[in-house]
Amino acid sequence: MAQDVFVKAWRQLEKFDPLKAPFENWLSRMATNVALNHVRAEKRFRDQVPFSQLGEGALEWLQQEDNSAPLEAMEAREILNRCMVDLTPDEQVILTMAEIEGRTSPEIGQLTGKAAGTIRVTLHRAKKKLTDNLIRLQESP
Repeated sequence: MAQDVFVKAWRQLEKFDPLKAPFENWLSRMATNVALNHVRAEKRFRDQVPFSQLGEGALEWLQQEDNSAPLEAMEAREILNRCMVDLTPDEQVILTMAEIEGRTSPEIGQLTGKAAGTIRVTLHRAKKKLTDNLIRLQESP
C-alpha cells in the first residue's frame, strides 16, 4: 500500500497546491484513501474461515482466566480478522489509527476529513462491535 501511495503521489504531484494544505496532509489524505480502498476490496474478497478450522488454540485464550499463556501471532490475527468482519471500512481504519498508531481524534479527523466528534463516536461503535464479536466468539461451541 505504501508503494501505491507514493506512485499515486508522484503521478498527481502537479495537482498538489501548497496553499490549500501542507504536503504532509495531502500525502496523509492520499494514504488514508488508499488504505480505505484496500480495506473495502479486502472485505469484498476475503475468504471466510469457519470457526471450526481456526483450531482449539485460537479460542483457548478467550476462555482462560489467566492471560499469561502466549498466543501465537497467527492465531491472534485470525481471531482479530473474524471479529473485525462486521466493522465498516471507516470503523476499521479509525480503530487502527487510534489503537495501533496511537493517533488522537483531531489527528484522525485531519487525515480522514471527518470531525473529531464523529471520529470519537465511530471509534466507540467500532470498539463495541469488536467487543461484542469477541464475546460471541468466546461463547460459540
